[in-house]
Amino acid sequence: GTFPNTGLYMDGAQDVVIERNTIHDFTRYGIVISAEDGTFQTDRIIVRFNVTYSNPVNIDCGGFNGRVLSARCVHNTSYNAPISTLFNAFGVDVIWKNNISYAVSGQHHFTHYLSPTDSPQSNFNLFWPDAFFQYKGVEYFSFSSYKSSTGQDANSLLTDPLFTPGALTLQSTSPAIHSGTPLTRTSSAGSRTLLPVLAPHYFSNGYGLTAGDTIQVGTS
Repeated sequence: GTFPNTGLYMDGAQDVVIERNTIHDFTRYGIVISAEDGTFQTDRIIVRFNVTYSNPVNIDCGGFNGRVLSARCVHNTSYNAPISTLFNAFGVDVIWKNNISYAVSGQHHFTHYLSPTDSPQSNFNLFWPDAFFQYKGVEYFSFSSYKSSTGQDANSLLTDPLFTPGALTLQSTSPAIHSGTPLTRTSSAGSRTLLPVLAPHYFSNGYGLTAGDTIQVGTS
């Protein structure tokens, strides 16, 4: 095929954050979190705050021989992907949350036919317009049938995100603003800079390369 055919391709890595990229008009994929070799696994990858558009598949989270483990795809905007805005393959503990998926007519919001025994989790996203969904190899032709049949995206919205004309930013009246959910919650009282949380895989400590994530407690 034509190279480069993918914007960002993560294969066999561990402890990586992919964030704040704008990726468009590649010939196959925008962002891929994969494991091509069956003897390796890709583990603890966070994909967040990215904008992808006009790639055949905008964001793929799942291996093609090996498995992706503990991946978090959150706060991304995916627009216009002829195959699928969001794509799943071989993966365990893969979670999609607080994303915006905007499909053009005839496109898939969510695709999952590789490794249909796996169970990617998806909720608190925004989809527009109504389009095709696929989960565990079963095709659904509307958001309502997909949601009621799979139990996925129970709290997600089917509504126009109201992008700014000519841009993939949100207008001030967008229903997407404040419509997501907290990534996690505290599990007990903390002490000084230590704060136990229920789901730490949404966060990074910087891996010794950059400053880690911080959590603000209260309003001050």
